[in-house]
Amino acid sequence: MSLSVPPNEKLFQACRSSYIVFGVIHGAILALFISAVVVRGWHSSWFWPFGILTGSWAFVFLWLSKFRLVITSESVSYSSLFSPKKEFQRCEIISADFAETTGSFESPFTFSIWNKSGEEMRINAKVFSLDAVRELGSLDQIRTKSCRSRGHSRSG
Repeated sequence: MSLSVPPNEKLFQACRSSYIVFGVIHGAILALFISAVVVRGWHSSWFWPFGILTGSWAFVFLWLSKFRLVITSESVSYSSLFSPKKEFQRCEIISADFAETTGSFESPFTFSIWNKSGEEMRINAKVFSLDAVRELGSLDQIRTKSCRSRGHSRSG
């Protein structure tokens, strides 16, 4: 199913390489388990490990499918499975750069956007394509031009 996107809007989802990397990691563990089954034979007690491995593989693909980054001429929004949609107007953005520090459950490639209200949007940039990361990196330039054209100043 393809999502329709207006011409002035850029929609980014987790890129193909993210699916491949996470699929290979979980697939390798599942392959090791299956090889153990082949060598030792199937035991009824192995339903749980097989279910957990298969379920975690499916969960990773669900998790990746929920990443959404939408960049328009007016705003930036981000959502994922564990973070509800957050949207900032470009004229309200005061800084946009990779986070200097990240939490223990965050990617080291976390992109941080701050608005004038002191709110922060933290984006797991690792799962997105290089084009998406470039768009994030260019937010400051575009925001400045966009705000000037609407009569907003950068400060205050």
